[in-house]
Amino acid sequence: MAGRTDHAVLAHWLQQERAARKEMDEALEQARMWLERARQAQQAGRTELALQARERGLQAREAHRNAEIRLQEAQVQQDAARRELRTPGGDAQLRADQIKANFEALGIDMEAAAFDGLEEQASANEALAALRRRMGGDEG
Repeated sequence: MAGRTDHAVLAHWLQQERAARKEMDEALEQARMWLERARQAQQAGRTELALQARERGLQAREAHRNAEIRLQEAQVQQDAARRELRTPGGDAQLRADQIKANFEALGIDMEAAAFDGLEEQASANEALAALRRRMGGDEG
């Protein structure tokens, strides 16, 4: 899966989950059908036929178990892909670095800009407190 984006990996595992669920449902239905046929054959005294139907029922149960394992793997892989998408690193870190480089190319120091924003907020808070004091409501 080299070269795929994180979103494509997540989409792949979602598709695998859907396929595994479908296989589980079909296998369960097959198992029930064959085990019912085995019961009917046994009641009819057709032992050989009952054994064959039972064997097919057991094979369907095994297919169900295998699909369940694939489902669990798909869910684990989805969780891992979602964590990757939320964690800075890979594509997300690359985008953040590109944004920072774009600001720096424009001559904007992001840390200084953040500090300037804090200074402006503090000045605005001080002005608001002074205005409240002048209006008679000492709320600041």
